[in-house]
Amino acid sequence: MQGIYELVDYNTALTAFNESKDWGCLKNVHLQKTHQKCPICEVKLDNSVERDSKAGKTLLIATIDHYRPQKFYGFLSNDHKNFILMCSDCNNCYKGNEFPLYPPGSKRASSQSELDVEKPLLVNPIIDDPLTLFILIFKLHSNGSKTLELKPKNDLNTYLLEKAKTTIQLFNLGDCDITTHHNVHKCRISTHQINFELFYNLAKARNNKKKFALTLKNKPQLKEYGFFKFIMSKQFKIEILG
Repeated sequence: MQGIYELVDYNTALTAFNESKDWGCLKNVHLQKTHQKCPICEVKLDNSVERDSKAGKTLLIATIDHYRPQKFYGFLSNDHKNFILMCSDCNNCYKGNEFPLYPPGSKRASSQSELDVEKPLLVNPIIDDPLTLFILIFKLHSNGSKTLELKPKNDLNTYLLEKAKTTIQLFNLGDCDITTHHNVHKCRISTHQINFELFYNLAKARNNKKKFALTLKNKPQLKEYGFFKFIMSKQFKIEILG
Protein backbone atom coordinates (compact mmCIF):
# COMPACT_ATOMS: atom_id res chain seq x y z
CA MET A 1 0.00 0.00 0.00
CA GLN A 2 2.98 2.30 0.34
CA GLY A 3 3.00 4.90 -2.43
CA ILE A 4 -0.76 4.94 -2.98
CA TYR A 5 -0.96 8.71 -2.65
CA GLU A 6 1.42 9.07 -5.61
CA LEU A 7 -0.85 7.16 -8.00
CA VAL A 8 -2.28 9.28 -10.82
CA ASP A 9 -5.75 7.83 -10.20
CA TYR A 10 -5.59 8.78 -6.51
CA ASN A 11 -5.91 12.50 -7.24
CA THR A 12 -9.01 11.83 -9.34
CA ALA A 13 -10.52 9.68 -6.58
CA LEU A 14 -9.65 12.29 -3.95
CA THR A 15 -11.35 15.05 -5.94
CA ALA A 16 -14.52 12.94 -6.11
CA PHE A 17 -14.30 12.23 -2.39
CA ASN A 18 -13.83 15.90 -1.49
CA GLU A 19 -16.95 16.75 -3.44
CA SER A 20 -19.16 13.99 -2.06
CA LYS A 21 -17.54 12.89 1.24
CA ASP A 22 -18.35 9.36 0.09
CA TRP A 23 -15.63 6.95 1.24
CA GLY A 24 -16.53 4.65 -1.64
CA CYS A 25 -14.91 7.10 -4.06
CA LEU A 26 -11.52 5.93 -2.79
CA LYS A 27 -12.25 2.20 -2.82
CA ASN A 28 -11.28 1.42 -6.41
CA VAL A 29 -7.91 3.15 -6.25
CA HIS A 30 -7.10 1.28 -3.02
CA LEU A 31 -8.08 -1.98 -4.72
CA GLN A 32 -5.89 -1.05 -7.68
CA LYS A 33 -2.91 -0.71 -5.34
CA THR A 34 -3.57 -4.03 -3.58
CA HIS A 35 -4.43 -5.94 -6.77
CA GLN A 36 -7.93 -6.67 -5.49
CA LYS A 37 -6.78 -8.14 -2.16
CA CYS A 38 -7.09 -7.20 1.49
CA PRO A 39 -3.75 -5.69 2.60
CA ILE A 40 -4.17 -7.27 6.04
CA CYS A 41 -5.02 -10.93 5.34
CA GLU A 42 -4.55 -10.98 1.52
CA VAL A 43 -7.94 -12.58 0.87
CA LYS A 44 -9.21 -11.90 -2.66
CA LEU A 45 -11.69 -9.05 -2.94
CA ASP A 46 -13.09 -9.91 -6.35
CA ASN A 47 -16.47 -11.14 -5.05
CA SER A 48 -15.27 -14.75 -5.20
CA VAL A 49 -14.92 -15.47 -1.47
CA GLU A 50 -17.81 -16.16 0.87
CA ARG A 51 -18.13 -17.80 4.26
CA ASP A 52 -20.78 -19.43 6.38
CA SER A 53 -22.82 -17.13 8.60
CA LYS A 54 -26.08 -17.14 10.53
CA ALA A 55 -27.72 -15.65 7.46
CA GLY A 56 -26.45 -18.50 5.30
CA LYS A 57 -23.53 -17.16 3.29
CA THR A 58 -21.67 -13.87 3.67
CA LEU A 59 -19.63 -12.43 0.81
CA LEU A 60 -16.27 -10.93 1.76
CA ILE A 61 -16.19 -7.50 0.19
CA ALA A 62 -13.84 -4.52 0.07
CA THR A 63 -14.52 -1.85 2.69
CA ILE A 64 -12.91 1.46 3.55
CA ASP A 65 -12.09 1.66 7.25
CA HIS A 66 -10.99 4.50 9.49
CA TYR A 67 -7.51 3.50 10.70
CA ARG A 68 -8.06 5.67 13.77
CA PRO A 69 -11.73 5.02 14.65
CA GLN A 70 -14.24 7.86 14.47
CA LYS A 71 -15.34 6.87 17.97
CA PHE A 72 -12.09 8.26 19.37
CA TYR A 73 -10.87 10.55 16.58
CA GLY A 74 -13.83 12.53 15.30
CA PHE A 75 -11.53 15.19 13.88
CA LEU A 76 -10.24 12.60 11.37
CA SER A 77 -13.67 11.50 10.10
CA ASN A 78 -13.12 12.96 6.63
CA ASP A 79 -9.33 12.83 6.48
CA HIS A 80 -8.54 10.66 3.47
CA LYS A 81 -5.16 9.73 4.96
CA ASN A 82 -7.01 8.05 7.83
CA PHE A 83 -8.74 5.65 5.42
CA ILE A 84 -7.42 2.15 4.74
CA LEU A 85 -8.78 -0.72 2.69
CA MET A 86 -9.81 -3.93 4.46
CA CYS A 87 -11.95 -6.93 3.73
CA SER A 88 -15.28 -6.82 5.54
CA ASP A 89 -14.15 -9.45 8.08
CA CYS A 90 -10.91 -7.63 8.98
CA ASN A 91 -12.89 -4.42 9.34
CA ASN A 92 -16.12 -5.46 11.05
CA CYS A 93 -15.28 -8.74 12.81
CA TYR A 94 -11.68 -8.21 13.88
CA LYS A 95 -10.79 -4.51 14.11
CA GLY A 96 -14.06 -2.72 14.75
CA ASN A 97 -13.28 0.25 17.00
CA GLU A 98 -10.11 -1.29 18.43
CA PHE A 99 -7.12 1.04 18.39
CA PRO A 100 -4.68 0.23 21.22
CA LEU A 101 -1.76 2.53 21.95
CA TYR A 102 1.69 2.01 23.45
CA PRO A 103 2.18 2.07 26.34
CA PRO A 104 -1.25 1.00 27.61
CA GLY A 105 -3.18 3.89 29.07
CA SER A 106 -1.57 6.48 26.80
CA LYS A 107 -3.60 9.61 26.16
CA ARG A 108 -5.18 9.71 22.71
CA ALA A 109 -4.53 12.60 20.35
CA SER A 110 -7.31 15.18 20.35
CA SER A 111 -6.01 17.16 17.39
CA GLN A 112 -3.98 16.70 14.22
CA SER A 113 -0.90 18.21 15.85
CA GLU A 114 -0.85 15.54 18.56
CA LEU A 115 -0.88 12.51 16.22
CA ASP A 116 2.91 12.32 15.90
CA VAL A 117 3.19 11.66 19.63
CA GLU A 118 0.99 8.56 19.52
CA LYS A 119 2.42 5.06 19.17
CA PRO A 120 -0.31 2.91 17.58
CA LEU A 121 -0.17 -0.84 18.13
CA LEU A 122 -1.92 -1.68 14.87
CA VAL A 123 -0.09 -1.75 11.56
CA ASN A 124 -1.13 0.80 8.96
CA PRO A 125 -0.44 -0.87 5.57
CA ILE A 126 -0.08 2.52 3.87
CA ILE A 127 2.63 3.76 6.22
CA ASP A 128 4.28 0.70 7.77
CA ASP A 129 6.61 -1.69 5.96
CA PRO A 130 5.61 -5.21 7.08
CA LEU A 131 9.12 -6.45 6.32
CA THR A 132 10.38 -4.47 9.30
CA LEU A 133 7.94 -6.19 11.67
CA PHE A 134 7.13 -9.72 10.55
CA ILE A 135 8.42 -12.96 9.10
CA LEU A 136 6.31 -15.54 7.28
CA ILE A 137 5.82 -18.93 8.88
CA PHE A 138 4.82 -21.90 6.76
CA LYS A 139 3.21 -24.14 9.37
CA LEU A 140 2.71 -27.85 8.82
CA HIS A 141 0.43 -28.93 11.65
CA SER A 142 0.40 -32.38 13.23
CA ASN A 143 -3.09 -33.10 11.86
CA GLY A 144 -1.95 -32.44 8.29
CA SER A 145 -3.29 -28.89 8.06
CA LYS A 146 -1.09 -26.21 6.52
CA THR A 147 -1.28 -22.48 7.21
CA LEU A 148 0.73 -19.43 6.21
CA GLU A 149 0.98 -17.16 9.25
CA LEU A 150 2.89 -14.15 10.54
CA LYS A 151 5.31 -13.98 13.44
CA PRO A 152 7.16 -10.96 14.89
CA LYS A 153 10.73 -10.49 13.68
CA ASN A 154 13.54 -11.13 16.09
CA ASP A 155 15.36 -8.23 17.73
CA LEU A 156 12.52 -5.71 17.55
CA ASN A 157 12.50 -3.00 20.17
CA THR A 158 9.80 -3.18 22.85
CA TYR A 159 7.32 -0.94 21.04
CA LEU A 160 7.66 -2.58 17.62
CA LEU A 161 7.46 -6.06 19.16
CA GLU A 162 4.18 -5.14 20.84
CA LYS A 163 2.94 -3.60 17.59
CA ALA A 164 3.69 -6.78 15.65
CA LYS A 165 2.18 -9.03 18.33
CA THR A 166 -0.96 -6.92 18.74
CA THR A 167 -1.60 -6.77 14.98
CA ILE A 168 -1.16 -10.53 14.65
CA GLN A 169 -3.43 -11.26 17.58
CA LEU A 170 -6.18 -8.80 16.71
CA PHE A 171 -6.48 -9.92 13.09
CA ASN A 172 -5.88 -13.64 13.79
CA LEU A 173 -2.79 -13.75 11.57
CA GLY A 174 -0.63 -16.10 13.66
CA ASP A 175 -0.72 -18.78 16.38
CA CYS A 176 -4.12 -19.68 14.97
CA ASP A 177 -6.56 -22.19 16.42
CA ILE A 178 -7.07 -24.48 13.44
CA THR A 179 -9.75 -26.47 15.31
CA THR A 180 -12.09 -23.46 15.63
CA HIS A 181 -15.77 -23.80 14.74
CA HIS A 182 -16.40 -20.04 14.64
CA ASN A 183 -17.49 -19.08 11.10
CA VAL A 184 -15.30 -15.97 10.88
CA HIS A 185 -12.23 -17.71 12.29
CA LYS A 186 -12.79 -20.76 10.06
CA CYS A 187 -12.76 -18.45 7.05
CA ARG A 188 -9.51 -16.84 8.25
CA ILE A 189 -7.91 -20.28 8.65
CA SER A 190 -9.11 -21.16 5.15
CA THR A 191 -7.41 -18.01 3.83
CA HIS A 192 -4.17 -19.01 5.59
CA GLN A 193 -4.41 -22.47 4.02
CA ILE A 194 -4.97 -21.08 0.54
CA ASN A 195 -2.00 -18.72 0.91
CA PHE A 196 0.18 -21.61 2.13
CA GLU A 197 -0.57 -23.59 -1.02
CA LEU A 198 0.04 -20.55 -3.20
CA PHE A 199 3.51 -19.76 -1.83
CA TYR A 200 4.97 -22.95 -0.39
CA ASN A 201 6.60 -24.19 -3.60
CA LEU A 202 7.98 -20.74 -4.33
CA ALA A 203 9.50 -20.56 -0.86
CA LYS A 204 11.07 -24.01 -1.19
CA ALA A 205 12.60 -22.99 -4.52
CA ARG A 206 13.97 -19.68 -3.24
CA ASN A 207 17.62 -20.82 -3.16
CA ASN A 208 17.45 -22.46 -6.58
CA LYS A 209 17.52 -19.67 -9.13
CA LYS A 210 16.33 -21.78 -12.07
CA LYS A 211 13.56 -23.54 -10.14
CA PHE A 212 12.46 -20.28 -8.55
CA ALA A 213 12.16 -18.58 -11.95
CA LEU A 214 10.20 -21.52 -13.36
CA THR A 215 7.82 -21.60 -10.39
CA LEU A 216 7.20 -17.88 -10.73
CA LYS A 217 6.71 -18.19 -14.48
CA ASN A 218 3.93 -20.72 -13.87
CA LYS A 219 2.29 -18.45 -11.25
CA PRO A 220 3.11 -14.83 -12.18
CA GLN A 221 0.15 -13.61 -10.11
CA LEU A 222 2.17 -14.28 -6.95
CA LYS A 223 4.04 -11.02 -7.56
CA GLU A 224 0.80 -9.19 -6.77
CA TYR A 225 0.77 -10.37 -3.15
CA GLY A 226 2.52 -8.72 -0.22
CA PHE A 227 3.82 -12.17 0.72
CA PHE A 228 5.99 -12.13 -2.39
CA LYS A 229 8.26 -9.51 -0.84
CA PHE A 230 8.87 -11.79 2.14
CA ILE A 231 9.87 -14.63 -0.18
CA MET A 232 12.18 -12.37 -2.19
CA SER A 233 13.82 -11.15 1.04
CA LYS A 234 14.13 -14.73 2.33
CA GLN A 235 12.18 -13.60 5.36
CA PHE A 236 10.34 -16.84 6.07
CA LYS A 237 10.61 -20.11 7.94
CA ILE A 238 9.05 -23.56 7.62
CA GLU A 239 7.81 -25.05 10.88
CA ILE A 240 6.77 -28.68 11.26
CA LEU A 241 4.66 -29.05 14.38
CA GLY A 242 4.67 -32.40 16.18
